[in-house]
Amino acid sequence: MNDTFISFLNRLPITSDRSAWMDEFRAALLELFLDVDRIAININVYCDPIRPPAMCEEPISVRFSNNGKKDGLAISKLPSHKSVTEEFEAETGKFVPLEKYHPPKYFHYFHESGQYFGSMIFFRFIEKPKTSAKTFKTMASMEPFIKYIYASFLAMQNATKPFGAAFRDVQNKMDHDAGFTTQESKVMTLTLCGYSYKQIAVHLSISLNTVRSHIKSIHKKTDTRSYSELFAKYFVPIAGEHLP
Repeated sequence: MNDTFISFLNRLPITSDRSAWMDEFRAALLELFLDVDRIAININVYCDPIRPPAMCEEPISVRFSNNGKKDGLAISKLPSHKSVTEEFEAETGKFVPLEKYHPPKYFHYFHESGQYFGSMIFFRFIEKPKTSAKTFKTMASMEPFIKYIYASFLAMQNATKPFGAAFRDVQNKMDHDAGFTTQESKVMTLTLCGYSYKQIAVHLSISLNTVRSHIKSIHKKTDTRSYSELFAKYFVPIAGEHLP
């Protein structure tokens, strides 16, 4: 084992903080692969490798911009005809100026249960020689190890932040019980994440009246009249299952 790979192993993150984990993992990979200029990392925080959800009919993708800031958040309840990898690749251009790079290389990772762990994208500036085939071959050979890194972080996060796991289970149950449309699911998730009606309208490129219409439909389908009732009906019983 050469010194470069030992250095890579020593730089791997041990943290349950998502942004710090992404930053440290990215830095370690950039040090290992010198013919890669930029790496975007995505992790599906709704994945639970220890306790796979009972209801996972349609995957949820949670994406962050390259620097991990919340303003890059894009939560999508994927329609059944579109895979999570297709959705993620289609969104890349919203976060990265693709014209500055050679065609990006995507790496997608899944748990054995079928849950989506996350993805990585390797970029190389257009004015430089393309990333070598050796780098891509090395990444392919590291897939089991990288899946382990993803699983370790997700297990740590779910253990240290039980309400994150509870949020995932609540959303799955609400979607299953109420039969939300894709847009209703997005509105509900963004609302529960603290977005205002105006922010939701901007984020989803819809009008305020459309947001209000979706909110009204959400309450009708869940037989609730307010978010306090929604929390009492769904969050209270499920959150208790995640607390020590």
